[in-house]
Amino acid sequence: MKANLTYEKVKINKLIFNKNLEHSIDFSYQLPDYYTGIFKVLQFELEPHISSCRTLNNQFIVDGNAKVKLLYIDEEEGDIKALHQNIPFSKTVELDEDISNAILFYDVKTTYKNCKIISPKKIDIKANLLIPVKVQLQKEENVLKSAAEEDLQLKLSPIKITSDQIWSTQQFDINEQIELSEICKEILDVRVKIADDEFKVIQNKIIAKSVAHIEILYCGETKNTPILEKSSVSINNIIDLQKINENFLYNVKYDVNSITFEISQDGKILNVKADVLIDSFASLSEQINVVTDAFSTKFEINFKEKQFNSTSYVSTINEEIEIEENLKNINISKLFDIDANITEINHMQKKNKIDFKAKLDLNILAANKDDTLESLFKSIPIEFEIKNDNVIYDYTKININNLTILKINFELKDNGSIKLKIKFNIKGFIYTSGNLKTLKNITIDETKIKEPTKAALTLYYPKTGEKIWDIAKNFKTSPLAIAEANNIKDETIANESMLIIPII
Repeated sequence: MKANLTYEKVKINKLIFNKNLEHSIDFSYQLPDYYTGIFKVLQFELEPHISSCRTLNNQFIVDGNAKVKLLYIDEEEGDIKALHQNIPFSKTVELDEDISNAILFYDVKTTYKNCKIISPKKIDIKANLLIPVKVQLQKEENVLKSAAEEDLQLKLSPIKITSDQIWSTQQFDINEQIELSEICKEILDVRVKIADDEFKVIQNKIIAKSVAHIEILYCGETKNTPILEKSSVSINNIIDLQKINENFLYNVKYDVNSITFEISQDGKILNVKADVLIDSFASLSEQINVVTDAFSTKFEINFKEKQFNSTSYVSTINEEIEIEENLKNINISKLFDIDANITEINHMQKKNKIDFKAKLDLNILAANKDDTLESLFKSIPIEFEIKNDNVIYDYTKININNLTILKINFELKDNGSIKLKIKFNIKGFIYTSGNLKTLKNITIDETKIKEPTKAALTLYYPKTGEKIWDIAKNFKTSPLAIAEANNIKDETIANESMLIIPII
């Protein structure tokens, strides 16, 4: 007969899609007539950003743009010039089920880029983008909680599940007027980086305070002598996240999708507009007990197991890291700008910390000993660590979903070396993920009755590490009866000793 069982519906996170999407860029650009021709390329950069990631029925759509920056020496006057261009891209994936309420985790990086000068007025740009996407859907599962039969012994095991999760994206603009110290003749680059300052959770909202660091690289009236100026602006945002409260874990990341700028006629005021995407995720976890094993003290039983995959978030990562490096044997006379990117990030979990290894890619704009402008590329290995008491080796997993360089300070020393100090923010999650096991149903075979023991008293000498449950199952008695008869509070035998096995 089937046992009289009680089930409960619980929410679990199911990862239904986890792939790296690829997208190729093949773009030809003809310089407008008012642009001077290209004589020599100094720097070429292509930086992809996601502008939106959304779901529609059984589809998810990723939209973004690749920001192209080209610094070059023009063929007419030999002046340094800049070309800025946005290349839009989009990727759509269809799945086998409705994902309208799914949570999306995504990123984008460049795996290959190349700029070819076809003529002084025409360039060809080719690049490959890698877009890692995870689609996580919250579903309900029936889990076994209890049974009505007194002779049926159930093993309850704790599991951690995500009882609720919220995800949202929203956009905002940064508009800033910046007074330059010199009259601007040519804007070479404008960079906007956003650093967290303070987050406060109130019912259904996150109050976010942050700082936008703005860097402007331009040429003044002195020919081919770039000037780097920095400015900061405070930002306040109210992020709507329905149901969020202080018990939720949450992570907020910013991505600057596009930057437009315009210089005033007198060359003194720069108007900067940045389009920013805020991606917010919140999770509420709880621990529940589910039945993972069973036996009867009277009859033989049969049961079927069920497994389901679930992800549960343990904590978030949001750390500011500062590193210092010295670049030696740099044969330059002047240093104008250093732009940086951190790539090839690898991590290793250790007790209470995460060790990181990565590469620091540097684009250096400088003048050589002959005062000729040149661009240098350097890639150096870096290491850093994050301490976190929630890291458990071989149990928790790490997902880094955002790394933003916030500030770069550099100094050219008399010995020709460059002293470099970089501050960056790293964000992500510590989580558990895997197959969880519970019993699906239990059938009692009343034709196979347990033979009663003839012993008046049963003694057993367990080994250290044995489980009370396994001992009770072997003797077909109650784990609770063994614990009470021997005054044991732990589930595991700590020391070898004699146990009295009560017969029920």
